Amino acid sequence: STSHSPRLRESYLDRSRPLIVAWVSPTDGQVSFAWLTLPAQWDADREYPLYVQLHGLWDVAQDRLPYLAYPFSHPGTSFAFEDGYLVSPWGRGNQWYRGIAETDIWECATAIKRLVRVDESQQYLCGHSMGGYGAWHIARGSADVWAALGIHAGALGYDPREVDATVAATLRDVPTYFVVGTSDGLLGVAVGS
Repeated sequence: STSHSPRLRESYLDRSRPLIVAWVSPTDGQVSFAWLTLPAQWDADREYPLYVQLHGLWDVAQDRLPYLAYPFSHPGTSFAFEDGYLVSPWGRGNQWYRGIAETDIWECATAIKRLVRVDESQQYLCGHSMGGYGAWHIARGSADVWAALGIHAGALGYDPREVDATVAATLRDVPTYFVVGTSDGLLGVAVGS
């Protein structure tokens, strides 16, 4: 009877709680995981778009247990897309989505696709702050995978070598939505690219 109880199937179907998907990394043998929020009126036999949301630099993500437990300690705080799966990978913490952290995102997508049916032509990558940088960084090497990108206050100044005409040309056919405030120090980086 507790609202958003992790023991109730409805908590996952009404999308007030995400599911936890875990896998053993074939790269380094470590266990990793992601939160998976279902689409509205989920039908297991249908294909749905996949939205991959990368977290920003966040003390909760620094260690696997607080990140894993966050939806349980903060019930009802998740959001969802009506038409598709929302996956929020741990990304091995706060490693700027490079190296094993980037690998973690690809392994997460593989793990999700083993469980549910994903429309491969509708895969979206987004992130906030460090996650925005991560989305840009990952997409520059895989532009053909993504239907669109969302860069929300992206920390694009982290590696200015990745924000140049060559990368812009690589991503020119990938619709990209930038969210940057007028007082944000990143505005010059985002506008300059």
